Amino acid sequence: MKLIDILDMEHITGHARILKNKVRRTGTHLVRRSLGKRRIVASLTSYPARIETTHLAIRSLLAQRVLPDLVVLYLFKEEFPRREEDLPAELRQLLSHDVQIRWVDINLKPHKKYYWALQEFSDDIVITFDDDLVYRNSLIGELMESYRKFPYAISAIRTHLITFGSSVVSVGEIPA
Repeated sequence: MKLIDILDMEHITGHARILKNKVRRTGTHLVRRSLGKRRIVASLTSYPARIETTHLAIRSLLAQRVLPDLVVLYLFKEEFPRREEDLPAELRQLLSHDVQIRWVDINLKPHKKYYWALQEFSDDIVITFDDDLVYRNSLIGELMESYRKFPYAISAIRTHLITFGSSVVSVGEIPA
């Protein structure tokens, strides 16, 4: 077999994998909606210094065992003045009915990923993600299991303890 034939087969295999994934995602969304379940929205944000690798985080979200219904990337308009033209091709190729960009006028820095999503998707389950990580394929399933057990709590995999000076402050004690 010639090298070119092998490369063509890999190219076709890659396209078949992408098509299979899109069909799986569409089927999952339709089943979830037909059963009246709340949508799972994966929300993240990025900025110019990280945008080149953001597609890796999104790809890992699209490879989850429990798929999100929608992946939304919130970007500050002023950081990407030419909008999609300023984005890497790998990211633009992912954009579809279930991977979308929301262009925002106010730069809330990392808070963009939950502030806007919780307003827009208040009836859905919003899970926030960082743009610089590749996620294990069981993560959304683990978070959803936690949510089913504790529906009135915030489920998380990675958190940070808030401290002020040398003392630890509980959330109820954070000064305004």
